[in-house]
Amino acid sequence: MDGKAAPNGVATIEDRILRITGYYGYYPGYSSQKSASRSSVIQCKPGGNCPSRHRGMTRQLSPLSVAEDSAAPILELQNRSPSGICRHSRVERQSRSGEEGTQTHTESSSQEAEGQTRCQSCTSTFLKLIWRFLIILSVSSSWVGTTQFVKITFETFDCPFFMTWFSTNWNIMIFPIYYSGHLATAQEKQSPIKKFRECSRIFGEDGLTLKLFLKRTAPFSILWTLTNYLYLLALKKLTATDVSALFCCNKAFVFLLSWIVLKDRFMGARIVAAIMAITGIVMMAYADGFQGDSIIGVAYAVGSASTSALYKVLFKMFLGSANFGEAAHFVSTLGFFNFIFISVTPIILYFTKVEYWYPFSAVPWGYLCGVAGLWLGM
Repeated sequence: MDGKAAPNGVATIEDRILRITGYYGYYPGYSSQKSASRSSVIQCKPGGNCPSRHRGMTRQLSPLSVAEDSAAPILELQNRSPSGICRHSRVERQSRSGEEGTQTHTESSSQEAEGQTRCQSCTSTFLKLIWRFLIILSVSSSWVGTTQFVKITFETFDCPFFMTWFSTNWNIMIFPIYYSGHLATAQEKQSPIKKFRECSRIFGEDGLTLKLFLKRTAPFSILWTLTNYLYLLALKKLTATDVSALFCCNKAFVFLLSWIVLKDRFMGARIVAAIMAITGIVMMAYADGFQGDSIIGVAYAVGSASTSALYKVLFKMFLGSANFGEAAHFVSTLGFFNFIFISVTPIILYFTKVEYWYPFSAVPWGYLCGVAGLWLGM
């Protein structure tokens, strides 16, 4: 097995392998000394005297190689012994049990977290449903109350445009009401001016300017006034039930205008609902033979529904999705515009004897305030 010494000092193939593999106990001549020591051990008989040559060679062996040679059989025996196998299997079982316990704890904690998440989602969904139901109930109650108050007011006070103007002026109070709620519920309270400027972003980055006030508020204020005025005119010609049923078709008009103007997705079910709503309008007009006050009342109600739908679609197109504060700011701005620019119209109607609302003592202010207050909830 021993070969000749190589020029780099490596004597055997074993030395080359150890040198290449980077064996930590390697030094030049390792294999030759190790083979010599083994041959000397074999030649010495038990109880016999080993030659001095063996003793000298033993002295030349490094302590590291001796310790390695002595430790190798022990390690091999330990690995092969049953106790070593038992210790190894015991450690393996402990590690497996620890992993299983950790996995079980993780699964239980994840199940608990998932259960809590489900409970929270169910609670939030339930609260949202209740909140939506209350909003629908509030709007419906306001609508029915407004309709009944208007019918009662028309018995003694026949001035529909003055009622519309008076009720629209109450929109100025929407933003103060919103700010009062902000002060009562918000943790970080803002000053009225700062909150007003923050909500003015609905008109653009520069806020509310005179140009935007006239450009954005004027068309919406006109549509608002026409919607309410035509609705009141319809109540003079038809019953409250018929007018309310006809006005509900504004949802169909909103869908049609959104499909045409906003390019919303076409849905077959909604177009069928729109066709049925228009069919209902025709049937209600046909009930009285398309003549007299009935057809005029139907025209007023459909006109009110149409202007209401146009108002909503234009609001979505020009102003986008507004939060509650921005919507309150916008409605209050409509009230200011109505008070400043529309106030001349009731005066003109008064002097032309179209609507006579003098003396003020004859005006049913209680009913008018009731109509205006309920109109805020719509």
